[in-house]
Amino acid sequence: MIEACPKLKLICVAFTGIDHVDRDACNARGIILHNAAGYAVHAVSELAIGLMIALVRRIVSADASVRSGATNRRQVGTELFGKTLGVIGCGHIGLQVARLGNAFGCRVLVFEPGELNAVDVTIEQVELDELFQRSDIVSLHLPLTDETRGFIGRKELAKMKDSAILINTARGPVVDQAALVEALEENRLAGAGLDVFDIEPPLPSNHPILQAPNTVLVPHIGFETTEAMRAKADIALKHLEDFLQEVDRKGYVAVRV
Repeated sequence: MIEACPKLKLICVAFTGIDHVDRDACNARGIILHNAAGYAVHAVSELAIGLMIALVRRIVSADASVRSGATNRRQVGTELFGKTLGVIGCGHIGLQVARLGNAFGCRVLVFEPGELNAVDVTIEQVELDELFQRSDIVSLHLPLTDETRGFIGRKELAKMKDSAILINTARGPVVDQAALVEALEENRLAGAGLDVFDIEPPLPSNHPILQAPNTVLVPHIGFETTEAMRAKADIALKHLEDFLQEVDRKGYVAVRV
């Protein structure tokens, strides 16, 4: 696609992730690449917390119980309050999840592969193994890169408590889906809340995750709120406006739409 556009100077991705763009091709051509970082911080972090609550309070199965005329006897859940929440990846979304965890009374552990700057949230920075071993809930907030693909596999899942739950609102391939299904089916993990999968929804009817126990699955909606849609449009257009102003400043001809 990039080769087919010889005059291309700017790509504005109206999402946070840019793993679907050939950055090497952009660099070779001197094409500027912008994403819409920050547009869905509240949308995604709130969904992550929502998935946690849905799992620990058994909201989905409780809803089914009401609709089938059953009682609440099998719906005893647990609370977020007092739990240890492990956040992997401390970008804007990960840190907002940590803040919300604080608000719910969680102890928050964090692991950040890069540098962790001073933050306005009560957290304990730990190594990855310690986070897995201590956390009741592990929430993933990593970008998809060559280094993070399959970041959570059988070895990592085996280090987690069998009473723990995994939340993924980041990118599906960060988790080895087969290993996750295996851990859930063998009761080595208490549950999983997933907004992303190894493929984009719609999932085929025979996809293994659909049969895995104790899961809450949503079709990649973390970023999709009315407020976030407005914000990402504003960010993408701002990148375009800044580019056009720079073109004007350098004396090039800019075509405005």
